[in-house]
Parts: sequence; structure tokens; C-alpha cells
Amino acid sequence: ESLPEIIDAKYYGCKAERHPIVETYSPELWEIVNVTNRVSQNMYAETILKTIGKELTGVGSYDSSFVAMRRVLDQMGVDRTGFTQEDGSGLSRQNYVSPRFFCNYFDKMQDTEVFEEFFVSLPMPGGPGTLKSVLKKENQKIKDRIHAKSGSLSNVRCYAGYVQGSKKYGLVRFAILTNNFAVPTSTMMPKIEGFMKSLANW
Repeated sequence: ESLPEIIDAKYYGCKAERHPIVETYSPELWEIVNVTNRVSQNMYAETILKTIGKELTGVGSYDSSFVAMRRVLDQMGVDRTGFTQEDGSGLSRQNYVSPRFFCNYFDKMQDTEVFEEFFVSLPMPGGPGTLKSVLKKENQKIKDRIHAKSGSLSNVRCYAGYVQGSKKYGLVRFAILTNNFAVPTSTMMPKIEGFMKSLANW
């Protein structure tokens, strides 16, 4: 006799009791964000987006997550002009974000209670993560002043974050977005690095 399609405990005369076999706990959110930002873990980014949607709207779909994100940005006081989101990782070419939006966002992040965790999650030139090969020839003093998130596709190089400037200017927000450039990346990167260095020396 073949087994029933759905095995029912009653079929075998057993009590319908359930016992956990194993439990797995998620790392703390700051740990997840740290990995996401440091190495650009796209799957983590998508999961975080949908978790925000689930927590704030009760539904973890893309549409509900976008609604939740707009709500969060509005609560932070971030001007959403120049911001169109189609995913959580930034891989979609239908994502449109302006440098002004990024700078405004990073500015408002400084007023949040999670800023310290967010700030240290951003990679630094020469350190572990996506900025490891950035500003290779510069001294450590310059590198230590920069914390930034990177984003890259073919003919796209983007960096946004913070530079610790002089005492006069303090922590400076910046965003460099280069799209569809027609020169080799090896030609573009020194210009981007030069801008970062100028800010660090400002």
C-alpha cells in the first residue's frame, strides 16, 4: 500500500505532537548591515528591503517594501526628489538616484540613533571590503578619513559616504556617480580617487 500524499500522524496511530529539531537565530541587524555594506552583499540587501516592508506594512513584497521605504525616508526628512527604486541591491538599471539625494540621505542619517553602527559599516580604502583597492598609493592618514559605499556595473562606478575633513568642515557628505562612461575604468578611477583625496585634504 502506498503512503498517503500527506502523511498524517493519525494514520499511524501517533499523537499529533510537534517538537523542534533545531533552532537557528539570525545575527544582530547591525552585523547583517555590516556585511551588506562592506562587501556589497546583494542578497542581504534584497532581504533587508523586504523585511522592512514586512515589518512596516505586514507584507514582504517589493511593492509594499517600496511603500515602506518612502515612509521611512519621509520620517527622516529626506527629500525624495531624484530617487526611484526598483530593487534592494541596486542592480536594476531602472534605479535612478541623484548625488543630491545621497548627500541628503547621509546628512539625515547622522541624526539617527543608529548612525554609529551605519558609519562603521561603510568600508574604508585599503581595508576589507569593496574599497580595498581604492587609493592604494595614498598614505593611511588619507584612507582613514573616508567611509563610503560603492556600487559598480559595466561602465558604472559610484561612491557615496563621508569624508572626515578639516576641523573647519568636519564630516563631509559626498556622492560620485559615473554612468555609461566611454573610457577604460583605469582612466576613470584616478579621477574619482582624486576627488576623494581632495575632500580628505579639504
